[in-house]
Amino acid sequence: NKPHSIIPSNGEEWYRQRQPMSQFMSVPRRVSIYHKGFNEVTSDLMNLIKQQRDQDNFILSDVVPFVFKWSFESVAQFVFGKRLGCLHLESSNSEGQLFINEIQHLFALIQDLMYYPVKLFRYIPFKKWKELLNSQTSVLEISQRWITEKEKEIDIFRQKVER
Repeated sequence: NKPHSIIPSNGEEWYRQRQPMSQFMSVPRRVSIYHKGFNEVTSDLMNLIKQQRDQDNFILSDVVPFVFKWSFESVAQFVFGKRLGCLHLESSNSEGQLFINEIQHLFALIQDLMYYPVKLFRYIPFKKWKELLNSQTSVLEISQRWITEKEKEIDIFRQKVER
């Protein structure tokens, strides 16, 4: 039951899926419980930038990969209550970094393919279309694994509370 389109949802469907989160995020006291985790993520970003910048003139040649990692670490902290481990020098083989790589690849493929009609890919198997489907599958599998882990944690917590 996976979407087989370039962008899984948009318009009204996109809005419907994101509305519950928007309502939650609009109440400051609900969001404030996450500030410690977000501060840790931001501190790790700053430390990584300090380590990576040019020591002569203190310039970072490309900040985009760092901001991308920071945003994913922040989202994972909020959604899954866990860190991906992407803001450390030795993180190149982490599952979080693999997730980020797949997302970046997916975004690049979407850019390349978004102007073609989706029906065309049923008849002409473009290499990039197959790559896009594989990237979507990888992202969904990793996400589902993290969701399952979180569900297990919640179940364990519930069992403890109910005793």
